[in-house]
Parts: sequence; C-alpha cells; structure tokens
Amino acid sequence: MINLELVFPEIFLSLSIMFLLILGVFKKNSSKLIQNISLIVLLITSVITFNETLGIEETLLFNSSIIIDYLSSFMKIITLLAAFLVLVISSSDKNCEFIN
Repeated sequence: MINLELVFPEIFLSLSIMFLLILGVFKKNSSKLIQNISLIVLLITSVITFNETLGIEETLLFNSSIIIDYLSSFMKIITLLAAFLVLVISSSDKNCEFIN
C-alpha cells in the first residue's frame, strides 16, 4: 500500500497554490494579502517536509518514481526557503520608486 502521508507536503503546496490563484481572481487589490499568505504557506510546507523525514529512512513511492530520504528532503527545504527569500526580496523591491 502507498503511504500518501509521505507526499503530504506536495499535496498541501498544490492545494494552497490553487486556493491563492482563486483568491487572486475574485478579490480586488489582493497582491499584498496573497504575498503574505504565500510566505506563510512556504514556511508551513518547509516545516511539514522537515517533520516527515525525522522518523523515516529511504522510502520508495509510486513504483520507485519518488524517493524520500534525507537528501531529497534537504533539497526540498532549500528550494522552499529560496522561494521564501525571493518573495521577501521582491516585496521590498516592489515598493521602490524609479526615477524617469
């Protein structure tokens, strides 16, 4: 049987992205709100990824197409934190005034 709780970070991130897309379509002037929620989602996903690898060793899922081990989780966390930093830096850059 497949352990779907091991791919919970990816499922959570996908559902959160879909929610943020729908929220951005239906709410006017929501860029700051969506950016803040995106930062929170990235941090929560990093924590979930970190917590899932504490008690497991190398695990193969979906006919060996997904490998969950310490290295893959470390790379996921680095990618999520890099996305977090990109959002933080872009928010400060968005507020700058440019000289014409």
